[in-house]
Amino acid sequence: MARPTLSLAKYLQQVGRGLRKVDGKETCVLIDNVGLYHIFGLPTAYRDWQAMFEGRMAGKGYANHIGMSVRDSSISIPTVADNGLELIVSHDNLMTYLNKELSLPNNTACLKAYKDVASGLYGLRRGNMITCKPQFVRVFDIQEDFAIVRLVNLSMAVVDDSGKVKHSLAGYKSVRIQENHIIAVTDKRNNEMYIDLYSGHLYTGKPKVVRLGDVQLLEVDGIYYSRTRELYKSRRSTSGTNILTCGHYVRIVDYFSPPRCRQVNEDDATWGYDCVCLLAGDHDTYYHYCGMLTGGDIVIVDNAGKYYLVEDASKAKRYIACEHPQTPEEDFDGVIQRLKSEAMKRLTERKMEERQNDERKHRTRLDELKAAVPFRSGLKWGLQLDGRVVVPPIYRNIKSPVGCYCAVEGNPNQ
Repeated sequence: MARPTLSLAKYLQQVGRGLRKVDGKETCVLIDNVGLYHIFGLPTAYRDWQAMFEGRMAGKGYANHIGMSVRDSSISIPTVADNGLELIVSHDNLMTYLNKELSLPNNTACLKAYKDVASGLYGLRRGNMITCKPQFVRVFDIQEDFAIVRLVNLSMAVVDDSGKVKHSLAGYKSVRIQENHIIAVTDKRNNEMYIDLYSGHLYTGKPKVVRLGDVQLLEVDGIYYSRTRELYKSRRSTSGTNILTCGHYVRIVDYFSPPRCRQVNEDDATWGYDCVCLLAGDHDTYYHYCGMLTGGDIVIVDNAGKYYLVEDASKAKRYIACEHPQTPEEDFDGVIQRLKSEAMKRLTERKMEERQNDERKHRTRLDELKAAVPFRSGLKWGLQLDGRVVVPPIYRNIKSPVGCYCAVEGNPNQ
């Protein structure tokens, strides 16, 4: 729709062109380029025609305007709202939003907004599962697990999928949500800044996302920052020589910081520097690296003195001890000795199991070779099994019988 009008009849006639029923037609997309939606609402909205005919209600035919909300003229934000029937997207973000939606394998898993007709407030949902009850005046934009909303007190904020406020957006003139969970904001002095939704930290320069395995860091002006609420900041530009990428976690060797934790191995306790550890998907805090157990599991400690075991198989952390234990089960030395014994036992069992598997495969192969037959290619002999070469033709001769073992002539008379 590209023609402005103040006539409800004209508006319904225009949208009615797309709403005509045709065999095989299930949906209709209305792209409103002139904002008639804000005047007349949805074409499916209930209207009291009798009241209009009697002159008791003029114009749009209904009292509550669907999609209307308090607007702040000083805020410039691309809008996205979705209650299952209506979808509002700013014109400049239309193609970006459609491409993002069409590229997803299952749209029902996306976080979306829905409107409660009774209260007029918006909530959040994933498919048919409601993750946040209606409590927002408006939902401006959504990116993965976060949404920019206007609260009932008319202030703006960033909330997660459960509706918990992660960051207040008061005092900003414009807000733009970007990729990688970063928001660009402009204050009243036209200073552009950036907010990391994971950590809530504000940056004056534009952050660059650095991916190290499954872990993300932000680089601003040559300095690396963790994407955790308890922020870690390197004192200088971190080079590749003191960053160790280990898939689901990253170790950063901090030569300017003394060791802050006990070590799993006594030899490592002589280090004169600290080693920071960042876990993939953990946006609460950063940790200090205590060492690795046999088998690949690592031990880390947070800034509160709580030690955790990060298992290599599950890649999840588990509390094991603390600096000030209340029970013997929380004593670091006792727990580490037990974990070392368990890790060594698991390693021994795994090696034995691998050895048994190798022996089982070897016996199976020997049993299959009982049916193998010699074949000749040129002047050399090999073995075939059901037409498949199991031993290439590399021997001068193969003696009978052929079974699990057979005699071969590699060199003349040998």
